[in-house]
Amino acid sequence: MAESTSQTATGADDENLSFISNFNDIFLAIGLLMLAAGMTIACFVVLAGFGGITRPAMMAAFALFTGSAGVFWLLAEFFARRKRQTIPGIAIFVVFNGFVVAGLVAAFCLTVFSEQFWQTLDLKELSSESITKRYQVVSVLFGLSGAVASSAFYARFKLPFASAIAAASIIGLPFMAFTAIPTLDDPRPLNYEITIATGVFLFILGIWFDLRDSERSTRFSDNAFWMHFFAAPLILQAAFQPLLLSGGESGAYDFSLAFSAERAAIVLASLLGFAFVSLLINRRALIVAGLLYAGWAIGVLMNNAGLGAGAMAAMTLVLLGGMVVVLGAGWHGIRRVLIAPFPKTGFVA
Repeated sequence: MAESTSQTATGADDENLSFISNFNDIFLAIGLLMLAAGMTIACFVVLAGFGGITRPAMMAAFALFTGSAGVFWLLAEFFARRKRQTIPGIAIFVVFNGFVVAGLVAAFCLTVFSEQFWQTLDLKELSSESITKRYQVVSVLFGLSGAVASSAFYARFKLPFASAIAAASIIGLPFMAFTAIPTLDDPRPLNYEITIATGVFLFILGIWFDLRDSERSTRFSDNAFWMHFFAAPLILQAAFQPLLLSGGESGAYDFSLAFSAERAAIVLASLLGFAFVSLLINRRALIVAGLLYAGWAIGVLMNNAGLGAGAMAAMTLVLLGGMVVVLGAGWHGIRRVLIAPFPKTGFVA
């Protein structure tokens, strides 16, 4: 009884990765990815026999890629549904979605490009006004297809990884439909509204799954893990986008060390806030996702202090590594101190 209680307490206080059971799962996943790579190469070998980008080639591509997606759905029936092997299921899901997207690209080429394009193969049509006007509709269709494919996969196989992808696809749809989508002539970073909305939605959904399984002993805990896993980089990217865009909304990301110390200090202070949230909800995803930003900010501060490249690299790695080691070793003790002022019962608890 004491051992059971101890296990329960540990399970409720840790992020146990129940989807990793043994090395055979990884072994199978490697085999499945190799099989997918071979099938993909075979598809392109067949398509090369058509002698170029033609309507028959696109029709063959649609048939080959959707057929390949069907093969991996059948593999999911065995590995994900019957054997309940999560890592192979994740590999199958990724490959399945990849083949679905490839089939949709072929269908897109068949339905959007004009007859003149197929006769001349004039690639300038890719940036013509007619294609640009359809870009938003096509983006929504691709997003909808991804949402349907991911949702169907989760509904059938109950794979937690698929639930996060499905949720991200669904929340992104209205924003893809009603916000400004970059055209092929005007590439921009990922739309800010889509990024922040998707990240916050996944974070809230992760909290909801955590509330349904406070002991972290069921599939809901795995669902929450993947929600936080994907939410963390999206939230951080949206939070730091204004600081890292060098030329406004249409500018490129700039990770140079020439930034001001004030910007680096803002990033570090924000990351401390995210670390505080991670400790409160007992999820490490926000901290892990923020390591790149923390390393960049520390590097900027070191550069402003006039340190050389070698010393700067050493200090950055020592500080980051030390922080991770301290948090990893003292996670539970730090949490106990932080949550002490909060209520012990009710929704907040």
